[in-house]
This record gives sequence, structure tokens and C-alpha cells, in this order.
Amino acid sequence: MTELDEKIAQAIASDGEQDKANQFYLTLIRTEFLIPTHKESLDNDEFTPLSMQHDGKYFMLAFDTEQKLHLWAKDHIENINYVKLSGKELLAGISDGVCLCINLGTAFYKELAIDEIKYLQKFVAKIEELHAGQAK
Repeated sequence: MTELDEKIAQAIASDGEQDKANQFYLTLIRTEFLIPTHKESLDNDEFTPLSMQHDGKYFMLAFDTEQKLHLWAKDHIENINYVKLSGKELLAGISDGVCLCINLGTAFYKELAIDEIKYLQKFVAKIEELHAGQAK
């Protein structure tokens, strides 16, 4: 069980307790994620993440361990590359209108809706603002 798994489980068990949600958010921001991409998309510095559509929503996939990525990809792993991004970088780069699936297919799966992603982007901006103020 990773630290992110623990924070997801604690946040879910807390039934909406803001402190537990914030602990999950802080862990998510610090976590290094593996973003599955099309195999050919790493030929240059840009990449095209794999995505999926469900009920009219688009989802980007992210995994916190190679093992979870491999379990999800199964026999298709040879057709997939991945890039590593911090949670902070992931949030900064996710397109508008896209949801995020963390650790799809695992016991500690977490889906972030568009509104939650926007909240987290503001959360990161506030943290950076506080750090910049302390650095002065």
C-alpha cells in the first residue's frame, strides 16, 4: 500500500472530513505519477496521454506505481509508454474538461471530477503563493 493509497482510504473513510481530504490532496500533489501514453508519442518532447471516454466524459489515466500500470494494461503493456509527472505537474497540464482517474482498476481507485481538479489547481496556486511569501 502506497502513501497515496493510505490517504485515499482515510479520506473515503472520513465521510467528507476536510482535514483528511486535504491530506489526500497534499499527498497527490507530491506523488510522482506514471501517465500512460501512446507508444509512438514519445518520439519528441510532447506526448499524447491515453484517455478514455465514459458517459460523455473524458478521463486521463494516472498510476502511482509501475505495478498498478502493468495490472491495468495487462497484455497491452508492450503498446504503451509512460511519462513521469508530479501531481503538481499533472494538475497544471491537464486539459480543461478532462477528469482524472488515479489507479484505475485497483482497490484504491480515485476519480477526480472537473470541479475537483479546478479546486486543486487553485489549492496548488495558494501553496505556491505561501511558499513565495516565506522565501522573501
